Amino acid sequence: MRARAWTAVLTGVALLAAGSVSAETFPTFKTVCLDTNGGREAALAAMDKAGGWTAVDTSKASLPPNVKLTDYTVRTRTVEGEAQSIVVGAGSTAMGADSAQVEVCLIMGKLDPNAVADTKAWVGAAPTMTMAIPGNGANANLNIFMFRQGADGSRTPIDPASLSGGALKEPVTMVMTMDSSGNTAMLAHMIIKP
Repeated sequence: MRARAWTAVLTGVALLAAGSVSAETFPTFKTVCLDTNGGREAALAAMDKAGGWTAVDTSKASLPPNVKLTDYTVRTRTVEGEAQSIVVGAGSTAMGADSAQVEVCLIMGKLDPNAVADTKAWVGAAPTMTMAIPGNGANANLNIFMFRQGADGSRTPIDPASLSGGALKEPVTMVMTMDSSGNTAMLAHMIIKP
């Protein structure tokens, strides 16, 4: 498990949801992805409850070669005159010689200055790591929060070095916030399963 590989996975998936975005991104991400633990059916139900979401034809959407989402949905809506897009789905990803099952709930949007702090408050810990993202603006960073989520909703941060030596033994949750000097950024909730 290398952070660079997961960054490539999520940046690739994010291409499905690219576009002009709204300032309401974090509250939507929290309601649709975080509060539902990123589960596809729960995330879709949260969008249905909020209303205004439209399904997008994904037949021509391309995923990066190392991500195989077998069951995914892309939806958009307009907020304050700008589009928001969410991808929710499940599948697998190749990690070198290994593979892992993944559940993804990802939103593209304009981040308010408190998005990282809001994510930190939700997780209950600082980012596990922060990585610069080349080509996404002078101040683009990917803030990665890694933890194990308990059945009671508790979140226990983990050291990514503990994942680099071999296959996963239990599910790991990653929440990522991408901040950028440009107009778009990514928020993602991803569960990686052995």
